[in-house]
Amino acid sequence: PWSWFVKGQEIPPMPEKVYVCLKKARGVTFDFLPYNDFFIMSARFLEFIKKYGFDHDFGMSKAIIVNTKGELLTNEVYYLVRIVDWEIQDEIVYPDLALDEDDFSLEAYTNSDKDILLSSNHNYSGAFMVSENLKGKLLEKFSLPFLYSLEEWKELNNLDFYWD
Repeated sequence: PWSWFVKGQEIPPMPEKVYVCLKKARGVTFDFLPYNDFFIMSARFLEFIKKYGFDHDFGMSKAIIVNTKGELLTNEVYYLVRIVDWEIQDEIVYPDLALDEDDFSLEAYTNSDKDILLSSNHNYSGAFMVSENLKGKLLEKFSLPFLYSLEEWKELNNLDFYWD
């Protein structure tokens, strides 16, 4: 019940801990991984994004990351963080989406003082929007982050390209 619910229902609390099984993995090489309506993230990444404005509290569990044999893949602390789309207060403005919210934007801005934001636009779910001044800090502090411009994100995630 803590993982599947609909708007209007009471959101059940998350369990204290969960097990996340990674198939064909020999170790953990990520700090952040989107998974359906959840983010799996390292404690150090969670601490970092909170420092720069991530203030959402949708619920989270300590994540024990194991392989298919139940063996620990890391001793580092990870969390399964729930994302509740309809509770995101969008602080991002997409001026080129004024007419068609289903499209991808190639322009965005915010009046927020936060450097890390979530978007309520479904084309950007599963990702963080970060300010330009945070890019260098992410590259310096975390290994192998995937950082995309809006143009690159559209090219990688626009399902309409499959039908063209």
